[in-house]
This record gives sequence, structure tokens and C-alpha cells, in this order.
Amino acid sequence: MDRRSKVSVKGVDSVPKVSVVLPVYNGARYLKESIDSILSQSFSDWELIIVDDCSTDLSLQIANEYAENDERISVIHNTVNCKLPKSLNIGFQQAKGEFLTWTSDDNRYLPNAIERMAEFLDTHSDIYLVSASMNTMDDDGRIIGEIYSYDEPSFYYWNSVGACFMYRHDVLREIGGYDPDFFLAEDYEYWFRIFFHYGSIGKIDD
Repeated sequence: MDRRSKVSVKGVDSVPKVSVVLPVYNGARYLKESIDSILSQSFSDWELIIVDDCSTDLSLQIANEYAENDERISVIHNTVNCKLPKSLNIGFQQAKGEFLTWTSDDNRYLPNAIERMAEFLDTHSDIYLVSASMNTMDDDGRIIGEIYSYDEPSFYYWNSVGACFMYRHDVLREIGGYDPDFFLAEDYEYWFRIFFHYGSIGKIDD
């Protein structure tokens, strides 16, 4: 990426509206695309916390280069490999946003994703987690399918919340973090905890 002066939207001491955690382990192949999709959001009041889980490829170098150029981006480097649930918890311990989400190094946000989800939570005070639809891609980024947002009947059989979601910081305070005992199903278990605690999950069919 080009070397420029650091980007600062509200200043380093301000509290962002949205905190995004991006855990990565040897994800250098697509990591730049994932970060760039956050930088390209129509909504700019966010912080990005990248948690490098002892990568042996260029993931940490890539993450640090982005952090050097944008004050909204910070990098945590785990000194031991913690796996995904613990890495998420490490990232969210640093999160300051009113709304929280996380993404993966092989995911890309469409340009208005964060804005749409934040607007939904702002206007639906009774909803604590919202899910949006998503496209699936092949290795070259070609769209090969679409997965529609959360559906309660199917939720009991598969993780229909998917990979595009946002929830309130209150969730973290009230039900805690991700359970390391549910490695590879940590998100699905967390959505169930949210559902049973608050009674519903919101959806955006886009």
C-alpha cells in the first residue's frame, strides 16, 4: 500500500461507534482484501482490531503496515497460538465501540454493510444482534451463490446468522465472551446464548 500520513477520523482518544475484530492465522493471501473492504466502508466511525495468532506467513507484517497508516487500526500479536475463540476474546477486551462485530481474513464487506447494520441497531432498540445476507465467492473472488440472512426455524439446524452480523456491546457485558470449548462452533454457540438471553435476532435481507 502507499505510504501516507496516518488517517484519523475523530482522533485516537475518541470512542468509535463500531468495533471490528479481525482474527488472523496465516491468512496473508486475502488479508489485504479483507482490510481494504473495511477501509472502503461508507461508514467511517469504526475501529479495527487485528489479532494475529502467531502467523508464520506475512499476516503480521501486512497488519502492521495498515496500522501505521490509519489510527483506527490496531494490532495485537499473540505470543502463543490461542485459536479463534480466545483470539476473539482478546480482541474484544480492547473494543470500545457501542456496536461490535468480527470478520475473517477471507471475508469482504460490501461498501455499506457496517452502515446498514449500525443503522438497524440504532433504530431497533429491542434487538441486540442483527444478521445480514451474504454472497459466497470462489478463490478468485467470483460470486458463486447467496446465503440469505437469519431465519429462526432454520437457526436450530444450522448457523443461519452467517458471517455478516453486528451486536451491541451490552451483549459482551451481559453474557461474556466466546467459549473456547466450542472451537469451530464458537459463533453458533454465542448466537444461541444471545437468542435465549434476549429472545430474538434481527435480520437485514440485503
